[in-house]
Amino acid sequence: MIPDDRLNQLEPLLSEALTVLDRHTAQLKQHTGLLNQVLTIAGQHSDTLGFVLQEQAEMKAQMQSNQEEVNGKLSLILEKLGKLDR
Repeated sequence: MIPDDRLNQLEPLLSEALTVLDRHTAQLKQHTGLLNQVLTIAGQHSDTLGFVLQEQAEMKAQMQSNQEEVNGKLSLILEKLGKLDR
């Protein structure tokens, strides 16, 4: 077999391999773009969730403070009612 015959056999295989490689490269670029979009959205949701959790913690603390205030006032009312019954 002469060198030209070998080259003629390798050319189609190399061309096919490069075509597949180009297709996979294009798919990887597309997937990279999609992954970046997903990461951006996840970051936004993470920020939003952090804000909601912070607000919830503040509301819980405020509710506990209000509950303590209500309990104190209720104790005073019960104490005054007790004095009226005597």
